[in-house]
Amino acid sequence: IERLQKDEFILLHLTPKDGADNKRIAFLHPKSGLGMLIELCQEKS
Repeated sequence: IERLQKDEFILLHLTPKDGADNKRIAFLHPKSGLGMLIELCQEKS
């Protein structure tokens, strides 16, 4: 997330949220994803 912010991507939340299946999730704003909402998922450690 920090790297995306440095590269000027727009995130919907500044910190990851808890998602399904014990994953952390974050979303890129459609303006940063060619008009698509992009979900980023990471396994919790």
